[in-house]
Amino acid sequence: MIVQCAHCGAPLDVNETDTIVRCRYCGTKNERARARTIAERTPADFVPPPKWRPPPEFPADSDKELTYTKSSGGSLGCAIVGLVVAVPCVIAAGAAIHDCTGVLGNEPSKLAALETLDGTPQALGAQLSQSTVNESSLWADLHDSRFVRVSFSWDSERMDHPSSFYFGPRGDKPTPDPAVRKRLGEMLHGGLAPDGSWSWEGINLGFDDKTGAVNGSARADQNPLWKKQLDAAWKIAVHAVFALDVKPSLADMTLLLGAGYPLADLGKVAPPITVDAAEAATRKVFPGAVVDSTSGVRAKIALDHAAFGVAELDWSNQRGATLNHLELRPFRYNGPFDQNAMLACLSKTWLSAVATEMDFMKKTHSYRWNVESANIELYPERLAIYFYDKVVDAAAWAKIIGVIAACR
Repeated sequence: MIVQCAHCGAPLDVNETDTIVRCRYCGTKNERARARTIAERTPADFVPPPKWRPPPEFPADSDKELTYTKSSGGSLGCAIVGLVVAVPCVIAAGAAIHDCTGVLGNEPSKLAALETLDGTPQALGAQLSQSTVNESSLWADLHDSRFVRVSFSWDSERMDHPSSFYFGPRGDKPTPDPAVRKRLGEMLHGGLAPDGSWSWEGINLGFDDKTGAVNGSARADQNPLWKKQLDAAWKIAVHAVFALDVKPSLADMTLLLGAGYPLADLGKVAPPITVDAAEAATRKVFPGAVVDSTSGVRAKIALDHAAFGVAELDWSNQRGATLNHLELRPFRYNGPFDQNAMLACLSKTWLSAVATEMDFMKKTHSYRWNVESANIELYPERLAIYFYDKVVDAAAWAKIIGVIAACR
């Protein structure tokens, strides 16, 4: 069996009948019965790593590299690592250099089988092998050559579901896997930002371009969907890290992760709807909308459109107030907005746009159309529709939205 040295963290290949075992790296004597068990049976294809650097959470000096001392007993070959440190070892039969924790750790399929992350650290840890649990966190070793472990963190006030997860890269100088970054970006609305981050109203996912680490977190405050959001983000991360066919449904992507609704559906939320009915009317058409009703109603909706990725609708906090304005803009990672292309497209339907100079030196302009009691303003980075207390009937509104939606 393999147990862990309590002083330097090195794994020790021992017999079940041993009572006291000496570490072949630091020389410390360990009581076998009290040592942490890493593997009930020693894998037959392991050989010990020639060098061992103690992880920082163990008493031994992590700045000093220890040398394995041969003995007649045991043929340890697995290097257990700390949160950051990793030590290579050689797998038998001529295999490549590889950290052996990857062999003893959780198979990717076990992570993919977690339909939800519900539970305390102890409850979730019980579903994983090679796991370590404390009051508000859990980390579990992985059977993977690129990632050493996955960790989860809980908020002290919400111990029934983790609020974040982190796939830690293997080795002192990990090499990021571009395929992981590519898969992650392909799954997320708008793709990753240049720095590898992504967020949508309470949920965050990211890829660290320096280390290759993958992380996800959900903001629980005033966010009733945060648990489901993190569960969906977890599936995306597992898919990205291991290339497994485990992904949220399209419905969950749209509801929880801003996958995007058809822009034309905005025509179903007509300006005659008053502020007191605005939230219900918006959620009926867009269940995944993020609605703030603390003062008036402001709704943010992810859109599946080539030019516009986000819509924001605003109702004033006044009795009988109807839709004040609608703003359409790209999702922030979609790249620059092509104002000229949108101008050319809209001008096919609405002629004689009024141009207004915005910045002489930068040669920027805005363009305005007066259509059906509404002002349509096209700016260099967005499009907005203002009503100025005027009401557009439902049919005219649907036509306006249809024209904009057709400009792709």
